[in-house]
Amino acid sequence: MAYLRWSYSNWYIYWDGMNDGLPKDDQLLFILHKKVHDKNQQVLYTYDTLCDIKTIDGLKKCLGYSMEIPDEEYEEALEAIRAWVEDVNHAFSDKEK
Repeated sequence: MAYLRWSYSNWYIYWDGMNDGLPKDDQLLFILHKKVHDKNQQVLYTYDTLCDIKTIDGLKKCLGYSMEIPDEEYEEALEAIRAWVEDVNHAFSDKEK
């Protein structure tokens, strides 16, 4: 499921695999900004890595991008990450009962 797409955002963010039998902490979110052209740049992040990111500075540190991206764009990505974390929590709430 896509949370942001390049047709209306500078980010492309989607839930990679939507469960795929992986445990909750290993669920993957694909995150990429339009300015990233380095093929070696990490693009997949686990639930365990992202669930505790609460601030723009925390997201900047996690992504490690060297290019200038406005804070408003990081905030947009952070909102998408929060929505994904909520979706993962919901998807796994039934499994954890």
